[in-house]
Amino acid sequence: MASESGARIPQLRKDSVTNRWVIFSPARAKRPSDFKSKTPTNPNPNPNQQCPFCIGREHECAPEIFRVPPENPKWTLRVIQNLYPTPH
Repeated sequence: MASESGARIPQLRKDSVTNRWVIFSPARAKRPSDFKSKTPTNPNPNPNQQCPFCIGREHECAPEIFRVPPENPKWTLRVIQNLYPTPH
C-alpha cells in the first residue's frame, strides 16, 4: 500500500488517444480555491440561479476555444480554456 506522500509523486503515462507521453501529477490537483474557506458565502443559494456552464451564461466562463455547432447560440458542445494550465 502506497503511503500518502508516495501517492503524490508525478508519474509518466502514455496517452492512448494522442499516443504521447504525459506527466500525471497528483500534486497539481490542488487549486487556489482549495485554500479558501469551505463555508459557503451564501448558505441559502437562489434556487433559480443557473449553472455558469449553461447556454446563455457563457460570459461567466473562461474564454471559448470552440463550439458545436459553430456560431450557434444553441450549442451542444462547448470547449473553454483551462484556467490552471500545466507549465511547459
